[in-house]
Order: sequence, then C-alpha cells, then structure tokens
Amino acid sequence: MSGDIKVFPFTTKYPGLYNVLANNIKIKEDFDPSTPQANKQDYLAIWDTGATNSVITSKVVNDLSLIPTGMTKVQGVTGVEVVNTYLVCFYLPNLLYLNNLTVTESSSLTGCDALIGMDVIGRGDFAVTNFNGKTVFTFRMPSCEKIDFILDKKEQESKLMGKVYRKNPCPCGSGMRYQQCHGKY
Repeated sequence: MSGDIKVFPFTTKYPGLYNVLANNIKIKEDFDPSTPQANKQDYLAIWDTGATNSVITSKVVNDLSLIPTGMTKVQGVTGVEVVNTYLVCFYLPNLLYLNNLTVTESSSLTGCDALIGMDVIGRGDFAVTNFNGKTVFTFRMPSCEKIDFILDKKEQESKLMGKVYRKNPCPCGSGMRYQQCHGKY
C-alpha cells in the first residue's frame, strides 16, 4: 500500500463475549464548508452487517433539529414502511468523519441512537474476533488489504515448515514482503 494514503483505524474491546457491537460516535447535521459548524453530539451506535444502510432514531432527528431531505421505502423486521431521509455527518471513533451520508429515520430502533450499516462498513475493513472469550472488533478506512483467514493459516503453516511464500515477510528482516525484496524474479 502506498504511504500517501492516511488510514483511520479503531478497535473496540469488550470484557467478555458480546453479541452486539456498539460504541459511541458523534453525529451532526451534514455541513456546508461555507457555514459555521454545528456542534457534534455523542450517540450510541450499533454496527450491523445485516443492515444495508445506516439509520438514526427520532431522538437524533429532534436533538439536531434535522430537516428531511426526502423519503424512501425501507424493509425492516416489521415490514415495509415509508420513512424520512436525512443528510448527516458521522464521526467514528477513529476520528474519521463521513459527511454527506444519507440515513433513514426509525422510530422502532431501540437500545441505541444509530445503526451503522453496510453503507459505512463496506467502505473499509471490518473484523470481529472472540479470542479467549473476549469480543474485539476492529475497523479501518480505507480498505487496506485483503483479510483472508485461510491464507493466514497457510502462511503460519509455511513458517512452521520453514517455507517462505511470496507474500510472507522477507526473512532478511527488511520489513518488506518476500516478493518485493529477495523474492524478485
């Protein structure tokens, strides 16, 4: 990966096994660079890979005095409904902000203020582990590399057997991949 690209990662750790991935984010109305910035407010967000798009509650709409930008049909657990859409800015825990983000409003979302869907998750790398009975999830933007547990396993096995594959770190200690260092053809 090029050194020119700035990567924004974060990791959320839980003390045990958790079935809901949540953290605090900041939300504010979408901004126009030519106008003064509105204050960001803290909200609890759940990360949901089963949601196509991100959602905010009526509480967020009221807190921020948001004005609808349109309406759309959404398929939820209770069926299809027509809801308002809004343009907002999400500030993730990695200090990255996503402006001009179209979200829908839900009056049935409980236990949180926002739901982060695949419209956000799909912009980066997202992984969850439950190693030693503790849930950890991590996210970074932009996507930096392919995450492949099968390939990782093969590389670990190759290290145990003394083989060096092209994408393994070079054994010379340069910090480069073997294919970019001593493995050049």
